[in-house]
Amino acid sequence: MTLKHDHIIDEIKAGILQLNKLGKKKNGLFVNRTKRRAKLHREQRQLLFDLLELDDQEFTTLWNRNLDLLKAQDLIFSVSSTGGNLLNGHPSILTGRINKIGTIVLKPPRYSSSFLSKKFYPKSYVGSINATGQLYLKSGSTGINFFGSSLPTKFVGYIESNGEIQMQIKNKENEIFISGRISKITCNPFRQDKARQDEFLKNKDKMMHKAAQKLSVLEKEVVSKSILKLKIL
Repeated sequence: MTLKHDHIIDEIKAGILQLNKLGKKKNGLFVNRTKRRAKLHREQRQLLFDLLELDDQEFTTLWNRNLDLLKAQDLIFSVSSTGGNLLNGHPSILTGRINKIGTIVLKPPRYSSSFLSKKFYPKSYVGSINATGQLYLKSGSTGINFFGSSLPTKFVGYIESNGEIQMQIKNKENEIFISGRISKITCNPFRQDKARQDEFLKNKDKMMHKAAQKLSVLEKEVVSKSILKLKIL
């Protein structure tokens, strides 16, 4: 075992303890607890993936294969749902995943920042996608409409084999009275290649199962250590 391996395990176990404490905590703002819990889950998931890449050759093979399966150019990202929120601008952050039917679904995080006005609109989003289809993107560049507001309706983009993802605005609608807001963006990264899609989803399920098994083992170790401490006390 390497120092890096042991450090990752310690970080995961520390995260388990923090999540347990948050689950019992009642004071403080609910929004803050929710954001903190979501952040800890994301960090823990990535640490599990890092650990499995060190421990499990099959996991590493599946991970690299899925990144290759995701690589694509000229992808169409459609704004499939808009909401008429008069107060908030378009989202500056999008998160999402590839769902069970192989479609990328991106939405603004529940508690996230947005542009101060709909006069500003995202001309591009840049970010990353991992081998299990989890995505995180930020606005890369912005445009401004001095008269009314702009609603992007379509982006065109690509995914590289290292997980880099980028989309540029292709179409938008200018609005004066109706104030639409990006609330969901979808894309089929596999297009009509069902064999590629099915292989990706099968590999994803295997990797998530391995991560869940590893987490279960570490959670039991944390509980056992806590019980031992209580007995000593």
